Amino acid sequence: MRCRHVPLLVLCFAVLLFTGCGGALGDLADLAEDRGDSNRRGRGSDDASLKGILVDADGSTGDLAGFGFVLAESGEAVQTDAAGRFSFQAVPTGTLTLQLQGAGVRVAKSGPGDDGDGSEDESEDESEDESDDDDNALLDDGDVRIRAIPAGETVEVRVRLEHGRIVQLDVARSTRTERETKVRLTLAAGVSDLDLEGTLAIESRDDRQRFKVEVERAEAGRELTLFILDTDGAELDLGARTVTALGTARWILDTSEGAVLPFGVSSVADLEELRVVVRDANTGLDVLLGDVPQLPPQAAPAPTDAPPAPDTPRDDTTNDRLRGRARLNASEAGLGGHIDIRSRPGRALLRVEAEQLAPGRAVVFFVEDPGSAGDLLELGTFIANTFGEAELSLRTDRGERLPGNAAGIEALEGLAVEVRDADTDGVLLTGTIPAAQPD
Repeated sequence: MRCRHVPLLVLCFAVLLFTGCGGALGDLADLAEDRGDSNRRGRGSDDASLKGILVDADGSTGDLAGFGFVLAESGEAVQTDAAGRFSFQAVPTGTLTLQLQGAGVRVAKSGPGDDGDGSEDESEDESEDESDDDDNALLDDGDVRIRAIPAGETVEVRVRLEHGRIVQLDVARSTRTERETKVRLTLAAGVSDLDLEGTLAIESRDDRQRFKVEVERAEAGRELTLFILDTDGAELDLGARTVTALGTARWILDTSEGAVLPFGVSSVADLEELRVVVRDANTGLDVLLGDVPQLPPQAAPAPTDAPPAPDTPRDDTTNDRLRGRARLNASEAGLGGHIDIRSRPGRALLRVEAEQLAPGRAVVFFVEDPGSAGDLLELGTFIANTFGEAELSLRTDRGERLPGNAAGIEALEGLAVEVRDADTDGVLLTGTIPAAQPD
């Protein structure tokens, strides 16, 4: 095929997570609804496994080797390798707490619900946990909890460290179609209350979609309002909350409880990259800001034969949402990848992902010109992240255009896709954009 270069060159690191010059990451959050065997160790059939990666703010892991992760329930410790990865081959089922140890991680600070010396008031903390034991959590600066780990499951986590504190936790499961991510919100410019904190969490499961924003360490009685902004800047008011005596305010939208997600979307994935703003209800000033994070990929299958997740009920009564997916064929042994297309009112998406590349390898993405058969359009050069992934993503709701200014994903059906090595121009992966089907 002939290649035409479009003046679009994108150099990016497709990495997901955290800064860390060193530090002590405290606890990974509760992932279990049953703590019964949380202190049991070994490699029995009732065990699960836990693995993950520690990254810094820009996604790099160069200075993160040798950090220690300690499983609080058993005391077992492992260290991150040169790529920031760590693994517990066998962990107890139930809720687990993972603690990171190393130079530079900030210690927990006192605030509402603390004794003032950094230790938490157990009675107040328990009342909070009981009302929110279905949630992964970022605890203080260096702690996380992971909830509901059943026997035989592999749990994959990605922990992002920035300025000595955990700012993002991604969790994916192997036995269920369940993916979750939680990020810290940032203080808006001009906010004087530097102790104020907040988190934004999204969760996608077979039986529910969940969107949650929580504010902590706020002044009791303060009125706060939550807004989410669509890509065109339109604001949706998600309601006001009065800060409790514990200094918290929460907004939870759970479809299993009959709630409707913002803008009427059916999946939290459709909210990715939208801006969330917490404002003072009296002054109208922004207090906390953040963007809806991207869900992590599905975890790899567990080592044992786990039963497949049940089929998710589908509703094909409308066809205004379309989706298609196809695998890329590898010209170089060991590589993989896929093509995704999606469409809904107001948005079209083309995503091409190359996988199992050497971290740091540069690759170039090409798509056949819909207006000139046989011509390839160069759509950008990308660098493989620490997971060996490089991704091209074009979304019209972000002002980006589909290849050849195509009007929609339907116009891309059957077009050729190539991924090439940026240095040698050798073809690594090839494929064809699939037909879109009702989602």
